[in-house]
Formats: sequence, C-alpha cells, structure tokens
Amino acid sequence: MIASQVPNFTIRCFPYGMTNELDSSMDLIEDSKPSYYRFVFWSAIIGAMMALGTLLALLLAAANLAPLNGLLMVFCLCVPVLFLNLFGQYFKKKIDRYLSTRLLKVVSISVREKVLNLYLKGQDPISIPLSSITTIELAQSKSSELAKQTIVISGTQTKEPICIKLSAIHTHENWMIISHALTNFAKHISIDDGIAKALTLPSADTSFTELWLDSLSSAPEAESLQEIPDGQTLAAGRYLVESKLASGGQGHAYLCYDQTTQEEVVVKAYLLPVYQGKHLKDIAIQQLEAESMVLQRINHPQIVQFVDWFSTSSCAFLVLKRITGKNLRQYHAVRGSLPTALVQDLTMQMCEILGYLHSSTPAIVHRDFTPDNLIIDGQQKLTLIDFTIAEPTGAVSGLPPAGKPAYMPPEQFRGETCVQSDIYALGGTLQYLLTGCDPVALEQTNILLTQPVVSPLLAEIVFKCRAQRPNDRFQSVDEITALIHSSMRTSINE
Repeated sequence: MIASQVPNFTIRCFPYGMTNELDSSMDLIEDSKPSYYRFVFWSAIIGAMMALGTLLALLLAAANLAPLNGLLMVFCLCVPVLFLNLFGQYFKKKIDRYLSTRLLKVVSISVREKVLNLYLKGQDPISIPLSSITTIELAQSKSSELAKQTIVISGTQTKEPICIKLSAIHTHENWMIISHALTNFAKHISIDDGIAKALTLPSADTSFTELWLDSLSSAPEAESLQEIPDGQTLAAGRYLVESKLASGGQGHAYLCYDQTTQEEVVVKAYLLPVYQGKHLKDIAIQQLEAESMVLQRINHPQIVQFVDWFSTSSCAFLVLKRITGKNLRQYHAVRGSLPTALVQDLTMQMCEILGYLHSSTPAIVHRDFTPDNLIIDGQQKLTLIDFTIAEPTGAVSGLPPAGKPAYMPPEQFRGETCVQSDIYALGGTLQYLLTGCDPVALEQTNILLTQPVVSPLLAEIVFKCRAQRPNDRFQSVDEITALIHSSMRTSINE
C-alpha cells in the first residue's frame, strides 16, 4: 500500500464484533426476537386456559352437569381477563425479563457507527439503531450478584425495552470500551453510572490487580506510606532520598543518591497489598521481581538500566539508572510542531528499541509504549523507561488489561498481547508526535484528513500500525524501518 492509498475514512474497532466496514444494517427493533417470543408465550397461556376450560366442560357433561357449561365458559373468559388486569403488569415484567435474558442469551456486545449489536447464542444478532436508544439503565434488583443483574435498553422509537444480563459484558474494562463508543457515536444516550459500579463489585474471579488497588484505597496507613521525606535513607542507608520526581497509579518515583556507586538513581516505590493477606503480598513481590528480571536481561543503550530491587514490610522498591531529559509529551509541549525529519528519526529510534525487545528470546512485549515512557535528551536520543507491565514472552494471554487506553490495541483490552501490540502503540506515539494529540482509543484513522501537511509516508505508517487486527499491522518493526529507508533512497535519487 502506498501513502496515497490510505483510506479516507476512520475505522473504529472494539473487542467484540470488530469490523473495518461501517455497518449499514438497520434492523428495526419491532422485528426482533422478543416480540416473536412474547407472542408465542401468551398464545400458549391463552391456549392452555382454553384447553383447561374445554376439559372442565367435558368433565361436567360426563357428570350430568351440562347446564353449568355456560357458566363455566363465562368463568373461563372472565377470570383470565380479571387476572391480567390485576396482576398483568407484574407478570408482564417478570415474563419480559425471562424472555429477554433467558431466551435471548446475549454472549457479546459491540458498538459501531450507527448501531448497537447484541450477539446471541444460537440466533441471529440484533442490531439496534443508536438513534432509537435514549437510556441504558441498570434494573433494580435485590441481589448484588453479577449474574443476576440486568441492563435495560429503552428509547422512544423502540417498541419495547431490551433486557440483557450484565454478565454478558464480562468485565468493567469491556463496559468502559462500550461506554466510550456510545459517547463517541451517540452522545444523546443517558447511561446509568451504576452499571460500571456493578461490574466492579468483588467476585470469585476478582483479579489480583483489583484486590491490590482496593487494598491501597482502603488501607488505614495508605496516606502515611505515600511519600518518603527528603533526606531519608533506604536499603540500610545505601540510597539517600533527594526529592520526589513523580506519582503514578502504582506508586511514586524518587531521585536518590546511591552512596555506594556515588551516582544519582531513580527509585520507584510501590505499596504492597498488606491488608489482603500474605498470599497477595507474596504475589506482588513476585511481580516486582519479574519486572526486575526483565530489566536484568536487557542490555541496550536506549533502554533504562536496572540497578537493584528490595522490599520492606509494606513497600517494594525498584532502583534504575537516572535518565536525564524530558518525555516526548513534555518535549512536544515545549517544541510544538516537530520537523518531519526529526519525527522520522525518532520513529527509526523507536523501531530500534522495539526491535531489540522483540528479538529477545523469549520476546519482550512492553505493553505501555507511549510518549510518557520515552525520554528524549539534549542530543535527541530516545530512552525507553517503565517496564511495570512488560511481559517476557512473545505472545501472552489472560493478563488483566493494563496500559493507557489511547495506545492499547483491542487484543490488549482482552488480556491478549503480542509483539504487534507494541507496534500498535508505536503508531499511536507517532500519531501524537505528528498531531500533538493522543489518538482516540481503538480508532484507526488517516491523519491526513485533519493534518494535510503531515508526511504521507508517516501517515501511512500510523494507519497500518493501528490496524485493529494484529495480522493487518506491520508484522515487525523491521518492515517500518525498510519502508522509511526505501523512501529516503527514492528522495535521494530524485
């Protein structure tokens, strides 16, 4: 594909029902399965009552009580009508809930340009026009169990509400993706905040990460553990704290002086989940040890260098060589629009860094390759930092979603990553350098549509890097490097 062939449209992708074509199907909700099943159900109820009345009439006739047949027929007609008038609404809600959540077994959900799709087990999917939806609410329930919670989708243009099991969304992360899509495509829809809250309730399969974060937020000593005062020493006096550098979701970073090597280092401090039991604390330490092992395997001048790691009763610490400079976000904020030649050179450096990681045995997937984690020095040399969520494997699965949503590919939201996941993030980082804005999460777009002065070659690289399927992206960073070299040779010859 040459740059001029980059499509002139935007592709938005989501973990469920991904497509690179805008969905044009607009099936009306009036023709959907619930109406059909409701008709069948009530027909069966009425038929059963009529059959019961006929049976009673025959029994009365056999008992020589035929004169009562007329009264019996009136009874069989009036009682159902009276019953429905008195209790119809109550049973209608119960039956509707059963029909929608049991007969319509929603196994996944996707949002596209114009429709919300419900994928059903053993049946055709239902496509609901976004324009017809006004509210998405969590139904009232006495139970807090996820499996018993339901979501009600309703609107003024829909014939009937649709109820689906909350468990069809599976995780809080999946709901955030769906909610993000609805915000993008249909800002008029009112979304119940209680849905996200219900999906975060503890369950049997609550991940370690969720428990850790919950522990940090509820720990009675969390406030006192958040900051280490300047002048305090760590690791039996080896590291002297000079100042706090930054705070993040998982801890803090401090500038320290290594009194053994007489060099400045960066110490990252992590709170341990001490209030969730010894088992989780041991797992946290194992994860920190795993990060340190990844870093110890690395020997590259443009990747942060590991120095040491240690732990206390409530904290774990990772010591890294100090890198001077600004991250790419800070650098762009100061410099503004960057020259094409510089962006091209930075792209080559990013490819060099990822090429080294991906060629390791086994391959290392960084999973957080963003402008915030790339430091640029005075010589415009890049250094990659923060291996907190890196994985020392070429293809992993079952990991909790982690990273910055704008730079995470669809498979990473599902807990599945590969080397092409880092290539997706590289494309997002390059898009940031070209536009000064973070990419829209899970979106593949031709940035020439909004930034016509951008290099067509770099726009093509961004577009292909951010393809929704790993197989549609560059399969290695070497392909990106080769494309840039080819363009450079062409320019020289011309």
